[in-house]
Amino acid sequence: RIASAHSFFKCKREFFHNSIIQFAKETGSIKSRQVEELLGVKQRRARRILGELVNMGILERQGAYKSTVYVLKN
Repeated sequence: RIASAHSFFKCKREFFHNSIIQFAKETGSIKSRQVEELLGVKQRRARRILGELVNMGILERQGAYKSTVYVLKN
């Protein structure tokens, strides 16, 4: 059971990451508010997921506070 739960959450995380990456490709950037709406998660979770993608070198954070956007890293 633990192994199947682990693979479920890994699969869900990959789905979240892929959804964000696709959105950023199509629109040029993404905001944490858009992640909340896209994935149906709360603000804290949206920012954590975006942070994972930044740490993985996939997204780059630009701006600060309410003007923060995330773009695909070249």
